[in-house]
Amino acid sequence: MDGSDRYVSLSAGLVIPIEPYLLVFELENEGFSLRRDGDVLVVSPSQKLTPDLCARIRRWKFHVLALLDYTLSCATRPAVQ
Repeated sequence: MDGSDRYVSLSAGLVIPIEPYLLVFELENEGFSLRRDGDVLVVSPSQKLTPDLCARIRRWKFHVLALLDYTLSCATRPAVQ
């Protein structure tokens, strides 16, 4: 099993496999920053990426981009009072 059979359900209806969700946390914990540049996922510092991380990022790129969009949309929502 590679994690694609388990899912994370986030508010606003976003449901993604658990693997890209955990990948984002792993990258951030290892000091990488992630951002979207159009349809490109920018991970820096790129020189720290291992072949394994590169393969996982390529596999889950669109899910990671969706998570980045989700995080940004949550950050810009007005606070509920």
